[in-house]
Amino acid sequence: VLFNEKNIGWAASFNRLIRESRAPLIHCFSHDDLMHRECLKDVVALHRENSRLAFSYCAVDYIDGAGHALPPAAEDHTPARIPPWLHAEISVVWGCIAGSVSTIVLVREALLRHGVFDEQLRVANDWELLTRLSGDCDAGFLNRRRVTLRNHVGQMQQQTATLRHHAHEDLPILYRLLPRVRPAFRPTALRALRWKMHVRQFHSAVALILRRRFDLSAQVLRALKPYDSLPRLALRWVVVKCLRRARADNFFYRKILRIH
Repeated sequence: VLFNEKNIGWAASFNRLIRESRAPLIHCFSHDDLMHRECLKDVVALHRENSRLAFSYCAVDYIDGAGHALPPAAEDHTPARIPPWLHAEISVVWGCIAGSVSTIVLVREALLRHGVFDEQLRVANDWELLTRLSGDCDAGFLNRRRVTLRNHVGQMQQQTATLRHHAHEDLPILYRLLPRVRPAFRPTALRALRWKMHVRQFHSAVALILRRRFDLSAQVLRALKPYDSLPRLALRWVVVKCLRRARADNFFYRKILRIH
């Protein structure tokens, strides 16, 4: 059993475990989540069937802090083998392709080429690593619920303190992914960035203002400024806010903007 004498952060802890491990596949996992009995067997089978994978992730179940089952996510039609262009397109529209580090399996050979978790980052360590790994290799998706993630009420509150880090770390990752999308998808990707990802970060800035954290809000806005016009972004935020209150935002994204 390995342990740290002091808290060095989860990325540094994972990097230490990666260095200590010897297996060709490394399944990351958080102490608060649950692994299903068939998980490792099915993951190994996925990688044997798809030898070019740099990493994989799996579908999940959800429970609350008391261990009660939560409604499952919508059915996912992502293929088992995800080429770099598809990984980029999914990420630009939806964010990090793996919703939790507990679903991620890393291939040692790919880590030797591209490196491990960036310990300088605060919140996007896993997404940044997956972006690096997917540059020249496929990703894998095990479309079976083999991990149960625990959602705590406090998690949303904890995220409030890290909103500025999301803006500074997520946006550069998104724009690293943009050149990888297919030319025909690029207009959709740009709409997704402007109407979803930028709006999400602007919403964080507004939330911080409402919490009277003007300094943090200013940091989020400064992170957005190189990528968008703030007055136009504010207008898009108002439009999305109104659509969400009318429960018409999904229709707007899918039917009007054609972001799928």
